[in-house]
Amino acid sequence: MTISVYTISLVFSAVVTSLISVFIWKYRTCRVSREFVLLLVAVSWWSATTAMETLVQPLYLKLFFTTICYLGSQFSPVLYLLFVLKFTQTDSHLNIKSRYLLFVIPCISFFMAATNGFHHLLWSSITLTESGFAGIYVIYTHGPWYWIEWLYSIGLLLVGIVVLVFTAFRSSHFFTVQSRIILLSSLIPIVGCFGYAVFFSELEGIDPTPLLFSLTGIFMAIGIIRYSFLDIVPIARDHVLECMAEGVLIIDNDNRIIDANPSAWKYLQRAKPAIGSSIQDIFPEWYARYSVDKRESGTLSISGENNNKFWLLWSISTINDIEECSIGSCLIIKDITQQYEANEKINAQTLHLENLTQDLINANRSLQLMTGITRHDILNMISVQRGYMEIAMKDKTVESYAHAVHMSYNASLEIQGLIKFTQEYQDIGAVQPSWMNLALLIQDQIRFFNNDNINLITFIPADIEILVEPLFAKVFYVLIENSLRHGQMLTEIMIYCRRENDLIIYYEDNGVGIRNEDKVKIFKTGFGKNTGLGLYLAKEILMVHDCSIIETGIPMSGVRFEITIPSNRWRKC
Repeated sequence: MTISVYTISLVFSAVVTSLISVFIWKYRTCRVSREFVLLLVAVSWWSATTAMETLVQPLYLKLFFTTICYLGSQFSPVLYLLFVLKFTQTDSHLNIKSRYLLFVIPCISFFMAATNGFHHLLWSSITLTESGFAGIYVIYTHGPWYWIEWLYSIGLLLVGIVVLVFTAFRSSHFFTVQSRIILLSSLIPIVGCFGYAVFFSELEGIDPTPLLFSLTGIFMAIGIIRYSFLDIVPIARDHVLECMAEGVLIIDNDNRIIDANPSAWKYLQRAKPAIGSSIQDIFPEWYARYSVDKRESGTLSISGENNNKFWLLWSISTINDIEECSIGSCLIIKDITQQYEANEKINAQTLHLENLTQDLINANRSLQLMTGITRHDILNMISVQRGYMEIAMKDKTVESYAHAVHMSYNASLEIQGLIKFTQEYQDIGAVQPSWMNLALLIQDQIRFFNNDNINLITFIPADIEILVEPLFAKVFYVLIENSLRHGQMLTEIMIYCRRENDLIIYYEDNGVGIRNEDKVKIFKTGFGKNTGLGLYLAKEILMVHDCSIIETGIPMSGVRFEITIPSNRWRKC
Protein backbone atom coordinates (compact mmCIF):
# COMPACT_ATOMS: atom_id res chain seq x y z
CA MET A 1 0.00 0.00 0.00
CA THR A 2 1.43 3.35 -1.07
CA ILE A 3 0.18 6.72 0.08
CA SER A 4 0.47 9.40 -2.60
CA VAL A 5 -0.17 13.12 -2.63
CA TYR A 6 -3.35 12.47 -4.60
CA THR A 7 -4.55 10.06 -1.90
CA ILE A 8 -3.85 12.53 0.89
CA SER A 9 -5.72 15.23 -1.02
CA LEU A 10 -8.71 12.94 -1.47
CA VAL A 11 -8.75 12.02 2.22
CA PHE A 12 -8.56 15.69 3.11
CA SER A 13 -11.50 16.41 0.79
CA ALA A 14 -13.55 13.61 2.36
CA VAL A 15 -12.79 14.76 5.90
CA VAL A 16 -13.59 18.42 5.19
CA THR A 17 -16.91 17.68 3.51
CA SER A 18 -17.83 15.19 6.25
CA LEU A 19 -17.13 17.68 9.03
CA ILE A 20 -19.13 20.38 7.27
CA SER A 21 -22.07 18.02 6.77
CA VAL A 22 -22.05 17.03 10.46
CA PHE A 23 -21.87 20.69 11.52
CA ILE A 24 -24.74 21.74 9.28
CA TRP A 25 -26.91 18.78 10.29
CA LYS A 26 -26.32 19.48 13.97
CA TYR A 27 -27.12 23.19 13.71
CA ARG A 28 -29.66 23.04 10.86
CA THR A 29 -32.20 25.89 11.08
CA CYS A 30 -33.92 25.88 7.70
CA ARG A 31 -35.47 23.47 5.25
CA VAL A 32 -32.60 23.64 2.70
CA SER A 33 -30.14 22.10 5.19
CA ARG A 34 -31.24 18.54 4.35
CA GLU A 35 -30.49 18.88 0.63
CA PHE A 36 -27.14 20.51 1.33
CA VAL A 37 -26.13 17.81 3.82
CA LEU A 38 -27.03 15.06 1.34
CA LEU A 39 -24.91 16.81 -1.29
CA LEU A 40 -21.92 16.96 1.06
CA VAL A 41 -22.36 13.30 2.04
CA ALA A 42 -22.33 12.32 -1.63
CA VAL A 43 -19.16 14.37 -2.25
CA SER A 44 -17.52 12.91 0.87
CA TRP A 45 -18.37 9.38 -0.33
CA TRP A 46 -16.98 10.22 -3.75
CA SER A 47 -13.67 11.44 -2.31
CA ALA A 48 -13.35 8.63 0.23
CA THR A 49 -13.98 5.78 -2.27
CA THR A 50 -11.61 7.36 -4.79
CA ALA A 51 -8.95 7.56 -2.06
CA MET A 52 -9.50 3.86 -1.27
CA GLU A 53 -9.15 3.02 -4.97
CA THR A 54 -5.66 4.60 -4.96
CA LEU A 55 -4.66 2.81 -1.75
CA VAL A 56 -5.50 -0.80 -2.60
CA GLN A 57 -3.24 -2.82 -4.95
CA PRO A 58 -5.33 -5.66 -6.47
CA LEU A 59 -7.21 -4.70 -9.64
CA TYR A 60 -10.50 -6.26 -8.54
CA LEU A 61 -10.48 -4.09 -5.39
CA LYS A 62 -9.74 -1.00 -7.40
CA LEU A 63 -12.71 -1.84 -9.67
CA PHE A 64 -14.89 -2.44 -6.63
CA PHE A 65 -14.15 0.96 -5.09
CA THR A 66 -14.52 2.67 -8.48
CA THR A 67 -17.96 1.08 -8.87
CA ILE A 68 -19.26 2.15 -5.45
CA CYS A 69 -17.69 5.55 -6.06
CA TYR A 70 -20.47 6.06 -8.64
CA LEU A 71 -22.98 6.37 -5.79
CA GLY A 72 -21.27 9.67 -4.97
CA SER A 73 -20.06 10.97 -8.33
CA GLN A 74 -23.35 10.39 -10.20
CA PHE A 75 -25.73 11.38 -7.40
CA SER A 76 -23.88 14.61 -6.55
CA PRO A 77 -25.11 16.65 -9.61
CA VAL A 78 -28.73 15.66 -8.90
CA LEU A 79 -28.45 16.60 -5.24
CA TYR A 80 -26.74 19.84 -6.21
CA LEU A 81 -29.66 20.83 -8.47
CA LEU A 82 -32.23 19.94 -5.79
CA PHE A 83 -30.32 22.06 -3.28
CA VAL A 84 -30.20 25.06 -5.64
CA LEU A 85 -33.92 24.81 -6.46
CA LYS A 86 -34.78 24.59 -2.77
CA PHE A 87 -32.48 27.47 -1.88
CA THR A 88 -33.94 29.76 -4.56
CA GLN A 89 -37.54 28.68 -3.79
CA THR A 90 -38.09 27.58 -7.42
CA ASP A 91 -38.95 23.94 -6.66
CA SER A 92 -42.73 24.40 -6.44
CA HIS A 93 -43.32 22.80 -9.88
CA LEU A 94 -41.03 19.84 -9.15
CA ASN A 95 -43.23 17.06 -7.76
CA ILE A 96 -42.14 13.81 -6.12
CA LYS A 97 -42.32 11.88 -9.37
CA SER A 98 -40.06 14.40 -11.13
CA ARG A 99 -37.55 14.19 -8.28
CA TYR A 100 -37.34 10.43 -8.61
CA LEU A 101 -36.92 10.69 -12.38
CA LEU A 102 -33.79 12.80 -11.88
CA PHE A 103 -32.10 9.75 -10.28
CA VAL A 104 -32.83 7.38 -13.19
CA ILE A 105 -29.63 8.12 -15.16
CA PRO A 106 -27.35 7.92 -12.05
CA CYS A 107 -28.89 4.55 -11.12
CA ILE A 108 -28.35 3.25 -14.65
CA SER A 109 -24.73 4.48 -14.52
CA PHE A 110 -24.15 2.60 -11.26
CA PHE A 111 -25.58 -0.55 -12.85
CA MET A 112 -23.38 -0.05 -15.94
CA ALA A 113 -20.31 0.28 -13.72
CA ALA A 114 -21.14 -2.90 -11.83
CA THR A 115 -21.69 -4.86 -15.04
CA ASN A 116 -19.10 -3.23 -17.26
CA GLY A 117 -17.19 -6.52 -17.66
CA PHE A 118 -20.10 -7.88 -19.71
CA HIS A 119 -20.71 -4.97 -22.12
CA HIS A 120 -17.81 -2.45 -21.83
CA LEU A 121 -20.20 0.44 -22.59
CA LEU A 122 -18.95 2.53 -19.70
CA TRP A 123 -15.24 1.73 -19.87
CA SER A 124 -14.01 0.25 -23.12
CA SER A 125 -10.63 -0.66 -21.59
CA ILE A 126 -8.89 -0.58 -18.19
CA THR A 127 -5.14 0.00 -17.74
CA LEU A 128 -2.99 0.03 -14.61
CA THR A 129 -0.36 2.76 -14.46
CA GLU A 130 1.82 4.52 -11.91
CA SER A 131 2.86 8.12 -11.26
CA GLY A 132 4.59 10.02 -8.54
CA PHE A 133 1.50 12.16 -7.84
CA ALA A 134 -1.18 9.44 -7.77
CA GLY A 135 0.79 6.26 -7.16
CA ILE A 136 -0.64 3.11 -8.76
CA TYR A 137 -4.03 3.88 -10.27
CA VAL A 138 -6.32 2.78 -13.07
CA ILE A 139 -6.86 4.63 -16.34
CA TYR A 140 -10.39 4.07 -17.67
CA THR A 141 -10.90 4.56 -21.38
CA HIS A 142 -14.32 6.14 -21.80
CA GLY A 143 -17.06 4.23 -23.55
CA PRO A 144 -20.30 5.56 -25.12
CA TRP A 145 -22.35 5.47 -21.90
CA TYR A 146 -19.74 7.58 -20.11
CA TRP A 147 -20.48 10.52 -22.41
CA ILE A 148 -24.20 10.16 -21.80
CA GLU A 149 -23.75 10.34 -18.05
CA TRP A 150 -21.20 13.15 -18.41
CA LEU A 151 -23.58 15.29 -20.50
CA TYR A 152 -26.37 14.59 -18.02
CA SER A 153 -24.24 15.65 -15.03
CA ILE A 154 -22.96 18.77 -16.78
CA GLY A 155 -26.51 19.64 -17.79
CA LEU A 156 -27.74 19.44 -14.19
CA LEU A 157 -24.89 21.62 -12.97
CA LEU A 158 -25.50 24.22 -15.69
CA VAL A 159 -29.22 24.37 -14.91
CA GLY A 160 -28.36 25.05 -11.26
CA ILE A 161 -25.94 27.79 -12.28
CA VAL A 162 -28.53 29.47 -14.52
CA VAL A 163 -31.07 29.47 -11.66
CA LEU A 164 -28.47 31.00 -9.33
CA VAL A 165 -27.58 33.70 -11.85
CA PHE A 166 -31.25 34.55 -12.30
CA THR A 167 -31.74 34.75 -8.52
CA ALA A 168 -28.64 36.91 -8.09
CA PHE A 169 -30.01 39.51 -10.52
CA ARG A 170 -33.51 39.61 -8.99
CA SER A 171 -32.79 39.34 -5.27
CA SER A 172 -31.85 42.03 -2.76
CA HIS A 173 -28.21 42.83 -2.04
CA PHE A 174 -27.96 40.43 0.90
CA PHE A 175 -29.34 37.50 -1.04
CA THR A 176 -27.24 38.46 -4.07
CA VAL A 177 -24.11 37.87 -1.96
CA GLN A 178 -25.49 34.47 -0.90
CA SER A 179 -26.19 33.48 -4.51
CA ARG A 180 -22.72 34.58 -5.62
CA ILE A 181 -21.04 32.43 -2.96
CA ILE A 182 -22.96 29.35 -4.09
CA LEU A 183 -22.41 30.28 -7.75
CA LEU A 184 -18.62 30.54 -7.35
CA SER A 185 -18.56 27.32 -5.35
CA SER A 186 -20.48 25.60 -8.14
CA LEU A 187 -18.09 26.66 -10.88
CA ILE A 188 -15.13 24.93 -9.22
CA PRO A 189 -16.25 21.28 -9.65
CA ILE A 190 -17.57 22.07 -13.14
CA VAL A 191 -14.05 23.07 -14.14
CA GLY A 192 -12.86 19.68 -12.85
CA CYS A 193 -15.54 17.80 -14.82
CA PHE A 194 -14.66 19.59 -18.06
CA GLY A 195 -10.94 19.18 -17.45
CA TYR A 196 -11.21 15.45 -16.77
CA ALA A 197 -13.31 14.83 -19.89
CA VAL A 198 -11.61 17.20 -22.35
CA PHE A 199 -7.98 17.05 -21.14
CA PHE A 200 -7.99 13.38 -20.22
CA SER A 201 -4.62 12.57 -21.71
CA GLU A 202 -2.93 15.68 -20.26
CA LEU A 203 -4.18 14.74 -16.79
CA GLU A 204 -3.06 11.14 -17.33
CA GLY A 205 -6.53 9.86 -16.38
CA ILE A 206 -6.54 11.49 -12.92
CA ASP A 207 -9.95 12.95 -11.95
CA PRO A 208 -9.45 16.25 -10.04
CA THR A 209 -13.18 16.75 -9.40
CA PRO A 210 -13.25 15.28 -5.86
CA LEU A 211 -10.37 17.52 -4.86
CA LEU A 212 -12.07 20.58 -6.25
CA PHE A 213 -15.21 19.75 -4.32
CA SER A 214 -13.20 20.21 -1.11
CA LEU A 215 -12.71 23.85 -2.15
CA THR A 216 -16.47 24.04 -2.70
CA GLY A 217 -16.95 22.85 0.87
CA ILE A 218 -14.56 25.49 2.17
CA PHE A 219 -16.40 28.28 0.32
CA MET A 220 -19.69 26.97 1.60
CA ALA A 221 -18.32 26.96 5.16
CA ILE A 222 -17.34 30.61 4.74
CA GLY A 223 -20.85 31.39 3.58
CA ILE A 224 -22.33 29.62 6.59
CA ILE A 225 -20.16 31.46 9.11
CA ARG A 226 -20.07 34.89 7.46
CA TYR A 227 -23.46 35.22 5.78
CA SER A 228 -25.56 32.44 7.36
CA PHE A 229 -26.90 31.62 3.93
CA LEU A 230 -28.56 28.42 5.18
CA ASP A 231 -30.36 30.30 7.96
CA ILE A 232 -31.84 32.93 5.65
CA VAL A 233 -32.84 31.87 2.16
CA PRO A 234 -34.13 34.16 -0.58
CA ILE A 235 -37.82 33.92 -1.36
CA ALA A 236 -38.38 33.84 -5.09
CA ARG A 237 -40.45 36.81 -6.17
CA ASP A 238 -42.40 34.70 -8.64
CA HIS A 239 -43.26 32.31 -5.82
CA VAL A 240 -44.38 35.22 -3.62
CA LEU A 241 -46.51 36.61 -6.43
CA GLU A 242 -48.18 33.26 -7.03
CA CYS A 243 -49.00 32.79 -3.34
CA MET A 244 -50.26 36.33 -2.63
CA ALA A 245 -53.86 36.61 -1.45
CA GLU A 246 -54.12 39.93 -3.27
CA GLY A 247 -54.69 39.86 -7.00
CA VAL A 248 -51.90 41.43 -9.08
CA LEU A 249 -52.29 42.41 -12.74
CA ILE A 250 -49.52 43.91 -14.86
CA ILE A 251 -50.91 46.14 -17.62
CA ASP A 252 -48.92 47.65 -20.48
CA ASN A 253 -49.43 51.13 -21.91
CA ASP A 254 -51.94 49.74 -24.43
CA ASN A 255 -54.16 48.50 -21.56
CA ARG A 256 -53.33 44.86 -22.25
CA ILE A 257 -52.81 42.35 -19.45
CA ILE A 258 -49.27 41.00 -19.75
CA ASP A 259 -49.11 39.13 -16.43
CA ALA A 260 -51.35 38.23 -13.50
CA ASN A 261 -51.31 35.91 -10.50
CA PRO A 262 -53.93 33.21 -9.69
CA SER A 263 -55.69 35.42 -7.11
CA ALA A 264 -56.41 38.01 -9.80
CA TRP A 265 -58.12 35.44 -12.05
CA LYS A 266 -60.08 34.19 -9.05
CA TYR A 267 -61.42 37.67 -8.23
CA LEU A 268 -62.22 38.34 -11.89
CA GLN A 269 -64.11 35.03 -12.22
CA ARG A 270 -61.69 33.71 -14.83
CA ALA A 271 -60.90 29.99 -14.87
CA LYS A 272 -58.02 30.44 -17.33
CA PRO A 273 -55.57 33.32 -17.77
CA ALA A 274 -56.36 35.84 -20.47
CA ILE A 275 -52.86 37.18 -21.05
CA GLY A 276 -52.83 39.67 -23.91
CA SER A 277 -56.51 40.59 -23.47
CA SER A 278 -57.64 44.15 -22.90
CA ILE A 279 -58.25 45.12 -19.29
CA GLN A 280 -61.41 46.82 -20.53
CA ASP A 281 -62.81 43.43 -21.56
CA ILE A 282 -61.56 41.45 -18.57
CA PHE A 283 -62.31 43.97 -15.81
CA PRO A 284 -64.92 46.38 -17.26
CA GLU A 285 -66.25 47.50 -13.85
CA TRP A 286 -62.85 48.85 -12.83
CA TYR A 287 -61.95 50.30 -16.24
CA ALA A 288 -65.22 52.23 -16.52
CA ARG A 289 -64.50 53.96 -13.20
CA TYR A 290 -60.76 54.45 -13.67
CA SER A 291 -61.06 55.90 -17.17
CA VAL A 292 -63.30 58.67 -15.81
CA ASP A 293 -61.60 59.95 -12.64
CA LYS A 294 -58.07 58.42 -12.94
CA ARG A 295 -57.98 57.76 -9.21
CA GLU A 296 -55.09 55.71 -7.84
CA SER A 297 -57.23 53.66 -5.45
CA GLY A 298 -60.82 52.96 -4.51
CA THR A 299 -63.47 50.30 -3.92
CA LEU A 300 -66.01 48.75 -6.22
CA SER A 301 -68.50 45.89 -6.25
CA ILE A 302 -68.73 43.18 -8.88
CA SER A 303 -71.15 40.31 -9.32
CA GLY A 304 -69.85 36.83 -8.66
CA GLU A 305 -71.47 33.42 -8.90
CA ASN A 306 -75.27 33.31 -8.44
CA ASN A 307 -75.25 37.11 -8.82
CA ASN A 308 -73.73 37.49 -5.36
CA LYS A 309 -71.95 40.81 -4.98
CA PHE A 310 -68.53 41.08 -3.45
CA TRP A 311 -66.39 44.14 -2.83
CA LEU A 312 -62.85 44.79 -3.99
CA LEU A 313 -60.27 47.30 -2.80
CA TRP A 314 -57.98 48.33 -5.67
CA SER A 315 -54.89 50.44 -6.17
CA ILE A 316 -52.81 51.12 -9.25
CA SER A 317 -49.26 52.40 -9.62
CA THR A 318 -47.04 53.21 -12.59
CA ILE A 319 -44.13 50.96 -13.58
CA ASN A 320 -41.10 52.87 -14.91
CA ASP A 321 -37.97 51.67 -16.65
CA ILE A 322 -34.42 52.70 -15.69
CA GLU A 323 -34.91 55.96 -17.62
CA GLU A 324 -38.04 56.76 -15.57
CA CYS A 325 -40.28 56.26 -18.62
CA SER A 326 -43.64 54.59 -18.05
CA ILE A 327 -43.80 51.05 -19.43
CA GLY A 328 -47.04 49.95 -17.78
CA SER A 329 -49.02 49.78 -14.56
CA CYS A 330 -49.47 47.39 -11.65
CA LEU A 331 -53.06 46.91 -10.50
CA ILE A 332 -53.55 45.28 -7.10
CA ILE A 333 -57.00 44.09 -6.00
CA LYS A 334 -58.07 42.70 -2.65
CA ASP A 335 -61.33 41.10 -1.55
CA ILE A 336 -62.80 43.19 1.29
CA THR A 337 -66.30 41.72 1.22
CA GLN A 338 -66.13 40.54 4.82
CA GLN A 339 -64.82 43.88 6.06
CA TYR A 340 -67.42 45.76 4.00
CA GLU A 341 -70.28 43.62 5.30
CA ALA A 342 -68.98 44.01 8.85
CA ASN A 343 -68.87 47.80 8.42
CA GLU A 344 -72.39 47.74 7.00
CA LYS A 345 -73.60 45.82 10.05
CA ILE A 346 -71.84 48.28 12.36
CA ASN A 347 -73.37 51.23 10.50
CA ALA A 348 -76.81 49.61 10.65
CA GLN A 349 -76.43 48.99 14.37
CA THR A 350 -75.22 52.54 14.88
CA LEU A 351 -78.20 53.89 12.98
CA HIS A 352 -80.49 51.64 15.00
CA LEU A 353 -79.00 52.95 18.25
CA GLU A 354 -79.40 56.53 17.02
CA ASN A 355 -83.02 55.82 16.19
CA LEU A 356 -83.57 54.27 19.60
CA THR A 357 -81.99 57.30 21.23
CA GLN A 358 -84.20 59.61 19.19
CA ASP A 359 -87.22 57.48 20.08
CA LEU A 360 -86.37 57.82 23.75
CA ILE A 361 -86.04 61.58 23.36
CA ASN A 362 -89.35 61.74 21.52
CA ALA A 363 -90.98 59.46 24.08
CA ASN A 364 -89.82 61.69 26.90
CA ARG A 365 -91.00 64.74 25.00
CA SER A 366 -94.34 63.11 24.25
CA LEU A 367 -94.74 62.16 27.88
CA GLN A 368 -94.05 65.71 28.94
CA LEU A 369 -96.56 66.99 26.39
CA MET A 370 -99.18 64.51 27.51
CA THR A 371 -98.63 65.52 31.12
CA GLY A 372 -98.82 69.21 30.20
CA ILE A 373 -101.99 68.76 28.19
CA THR A 374 -103.68 66.70 30.87
CA ARG A 375 -102.66 69.06 33.66
CA HIS A 376 -103.81 72.02 31.56
CA ASP A 377 -107.26 70.53 30.90
CA ILE A 378 -107.81 69.22 34.45
CA LEU A 379 -106.97 72.64 35.91
CA ASN A 380 -109.55 74.16 33.57
CA MET A 381 -112.19 71.73 34.79
CA ILE A 382 -111.29 72.38 38.44
CA SER A 383 -111.55 76.12 37.78
CA VAL A 384 -115.05 75.56 36.40
CA GLN A 385 -116.03 73.56 39.48
CA ARG A 386 -114.65 76.16 41.87
CA GLY A 387 -116.42 78.93 39.98
CA TYR A 388 -119.85 77.34 40.26
CA MET A 389 -119.24 76.37 43.89
CA GLU A 390 -118.34 79.93 44.77
CA ILE A 391 -121.54 81.18 43.08
CA ALA A 392 -123.65 78.63 44.95
CA MET A 393 -122.02 79.48 48.29
CA LYS A 394 -122.62 83.14 47.62
CA ASP A 395 -126.32 82.82 46.61
CA LYS A 396 -127.11 80.04 49.10
CA THR A 397 -130.18 79.00 47.15
CA VAL A 398 -131.36 75.54 46.21
CA GLU A 399 -131.26 76.41 42.53
CA SER A 400 -127.68 77.66 42.78
CA TYR A 401 -126.55 74.52 44.60
CA ALA A 402 -128.37 72.29 42.10
CA HIS A 403 -126.80 74.11 39.15
CA ALA A 404 -123.35 73.96 40.77
CA VAL A 405 -123.70 70.23 41.39
CA HIS A 406 -124.80 69.67 37.79
CA MET A 407 -121.87 71.63 36.36
CA SER A 408 -119.45 69.95 38.75
CA TYR A 409 -120.75 66.60 37.61
CA ASN A 410 -120.11 67.55 33.97
CA ALA A 411 -116.63 68.76 34.87
CA SER A 412 -115.90 65.50 36.70
CA LEU A 413 -116.88 63.61 33.56
CA GLU A 414 -114.39 65.72 31.62
CA ILE A 415 -111.72 64.99 34.23
CA GLN A 416 -112.55 61.29 34.02
CA GLY A 417 -112.06 61.43 30.26
CA LEU A 418 -108.70 63.15 30.69
CA ILE A 419 -107.57 60.48 33.17
CA LYS A 420 -108.63 57.85 30.67
CA PHE A 421 -106.56 59.75 28.12
CA THR A 422 -103.49 59.41 30.35
CA GLN A 423 -104.11 55.68 30.65
CA GLU A 424 -104.18 55.36 26.86
CA TYR A 425 -100.87 57.20 26.48
CA GLN A 426 -98.93 55.86 29.45
CA ASP A 427 -96.86 53.76 27.01
CA ILE A 428 -96.05 56.68 24.67
CA GLY A 429 -92.62 56.12 23.09
CA ALA A 430 -92.49 52.47 24.16
CA VAL A 431 -94.41 51.51 21.01
CA GLN A 432 -93.31 52.49 17.53
CA PRO A 433 -95.57 54.94 15.58
CA SER A 434 -98.16 53.18 13.44
CA TRP A 435 -100.02 53.99 10.24
CA MET A 436 -103.38 55.65 10.99
CA ASN A 437 -106.18 56.75 8.69
CA LEU A 438 -106.16 60.56 8.71
CA ALA A 439 -109.90 60.99 8.04
CA LEU A 440 -110.92 58.66 10.89
CA LEU A 441 -108.41 60.26 13.25
CA ILE A 442 -109.95 63.73 12.68
CA GLN A 443 -113.52 62.41 12.96
CA ASP A 444 -112.69 60.86 16.34
CA GLN A 445 -111.79 64.33 17.64
CA ILE A 446 -114.79 66.12 16.09
CA ARG A 447 -117.23 63.88 18.01
CA PHE A 448 -116.08 65.52 21.26
CA PHE A 449 -117.63 68.82 20.11
CA ASN A 450 -121.44 68.68 19.75
CA ASN A 451 -122.42 72.22 18.80
CA ASP A 452 -125.43 72.75 16.53
CA ASN A 453 -124.34 76.32 15.80
CA ILE A 454 -121.00 75.30 14.26
CA ASN A 455 -120.71 73.53 10.91
CA LEU A 456 -117.64 71.19 10.96
CA ILE A 457 -116.69 70.19 7.40
CA THR A 458 -113.86 67.81 6.39
CA PHE A 459 -112.56 67.03 2.91
CA ILE A 460 -109.95 64.40 3.76
CA PRO A 461 -109.65 61.46 1.29
CA ALA A 462 -110.28 58.10 2.88
CA ASP A 463 -107.11 56.60 1.36
CA ILE A 464 -104.56 58.75 3.23
CA GLU A 465 -102.61 57.26 6.16
CA ILE A 466 -100.05 58.97 8.39
CA LEU A 467 -97.28 57.42 10.50
CA VAL A 468 -97.87 58.87 13.97
CA GLU A 469 -98.55 58.07 17.60
CA PRO A 470 -102.14 58.35 18.95
CA LEU A 471 -101.13 61.60 20.65
CA PHE A 472 -101.10 63.24 17.20
CA ALA A 473 -104.92 63.45 17.22
CA LYS A 474 -104.77 65.92 20.12
CA VAL A 475 -103.56 68.58 17.62
CA PHE A 476 -107.00 68.75 15.98
CA TYR A 477 -108.70 68.70 19.38
CA VAL A 478 -106.67 71.76 20.40
CA LEU A 479 -107.37 73.60 17.12
CA ILE A 480 -111.13 73.00 17.29
CA GLU A 481 -111.27 73.95 20.99
CA ASN A 482 -109.25 77.08 20.28
CA SER A 483 -111.67 78.13 17.49
CA LEU A 484 -114.71 77.56 19.70
CA ARG A 485 -113.14 79.48 22.57
CA HIS A 486 -111.77 82.48 20.67
CA GLY A 487 -113.64 82.56 17.33
CA GLN A 488 -116.45 84.84 18.65
CA MET A 489 -118.87 84.96 15.62
CA LEU A 490 -117.68 81.52 14.45
CA THR A 491 -120.12 79.45 12.37
CA GLU A 492 -117.93 77.16 10.23
CA ILE A 493 -114.74 75.07 10.51
CA MET A 494 -113.22 73.39 7.44
CA ILE A 495 -110.41 70.79 7.29
CA TYR A 496 -108.95 69.64 3.95
CA CYS A 497 -105.59 68.68 2.47
CA ARG A 498 -103.34 68.98 -0.59
CA ARG A 499 -101.04 66.17 -1.73
CA GLU A 500 -97.63 67.05 -3.14
CA ASN A 501 -94.31 65.52 -2.11
CA ASP A 502 -95.32 66.44 1.42
CA LEU A 503 -98.90 66.34 2.69
CA ILE A 504 -100.35 69.77 3.58
CA ILE A 505 -103.38 69.76 5.92
CA TYR A 506 -105.36 73.02 6.03
CA TYR A 507 -107.48 74.01 9.04
CA GLU A 508 -109.72 77.08 8.48
CA ASP A 509 -112.57 78.82 10.32
CA ASN A 510 -114.57 82.01 9.72
CA GLY A 511 -113.97 83.57 13.12
CA VAL A 512 -112.15 86.78 13.93
CA GLY A 513 -108.75 85.35 12.95
CA ILE A 514 -105.34 86.27 14.38
CA ARG A 515 -103.54 89.57 14.10
CA ASN A 516 -100.38 89.58 12.00
CA GLU A 517 -98.19 90.53 14.95
CA ASP A 518 -99.49 87.50 16.92
CA LYS A 519 -99.07 84.82 14.25
CA VAL A 520 -95.74 83.67 15.76
CA LYS A 521 -96.52 84.44 19.39
CA ILE A 522 -99.56 82.15 19.52
CA PHE A 523 -97.24 79.10 19.49
CA LYS A 524 -95.28 80.28 22.52
CA THR A 525 -96.11 79.11 26.02
CA GLY A 526 -98.11 81.54 28.18
CA PHE A 527 -99.52 83.54 25.27
CA GLY A 528 -103.32 83.90 25.04
CA LYS A 529 -106.40 84.69 27.04
CA ASN A 530 -106.76 81.29 28.73
CA THR A 531 -103.80 79.13 29.91
CA GLY A 532 -101.56 79.88 26.93
CA LEU A 533 -100.67 76.21 26.47
CA GLY A 534 -103.03 74.93 23.75
CA LEU A 535 -101.26 75.92 20.50
CA TYR A 536 -97.85 75.61 22.13
CA LEU A 537 -98.58 71.96 22.98
CA ALA A 538 -100.04 71.36 19.49
CA LYS A 539 -96.82 72.59 17.89
CA GLU A 540 -94.72 70.46 20.24
CA ILE A 541 -96.73 67.36 19.32
CA LEU A 542 -96.15 68.06 15.64
CA MET A 543 -92.41 68.57 16.16
CA VAL A 544 -92.18 65.16 17.86
CA HIS A 545 -93.48 63.70 14.58
CA ASP A 546 -91.15 65.78 12.35
CA CYS A 547 -94.11 67.91 11.28
CA SER A 548 -94.64 71.68 11.33
CA ILE A 549 -97.48 74.19 11.67
CA ILE A 550 -97.88 77.85 10.64
CA GLU A 551 -100.78 80.32 10.66
CA THR A 552 -101.43 82.08 7.31
CA GLY A 553 -104.99 83.39 7.73
CA ILE A 554 -106.24 86.96 7.12
CA PRO A 555 -107.14 88.92 10.27
CA MET A 556 -110.91 89.38 10.80
CA SER A 557 -111.54 86.71 8.10
CA GLY A 558 -110.75 83.61 10.17
CA VAL A 559 -107.71 81.46 10.96
CA ARG A 560 -105.83 79.30 8.48
CA PHE A 561 -103.39 76.77 9.90
CA GLU A 562 -101.12 74.81 7.55
CA ILE A 563 -99.79 71.50 8.92
CA THR A 564 -96.96 69.97 6.86
CA ILE A 565 -96.37 66.21 7.09
CA PRO A 566 -93.12 65.04 5.41
CA SER A 567 -93.17 62.46 2.63
CA ASN A 568 -91.86 59.65 4.82
CA ARG A 569 -94.73 60.15 7.27
CA TRP A 570 -97.70 59.72 4.91
CA ARG A 571 -98.84 57.37 2.18
CA LYS A 572 -101.75 56.57 -0.08
CA CYS A 573 -103.21 53.19 0.78
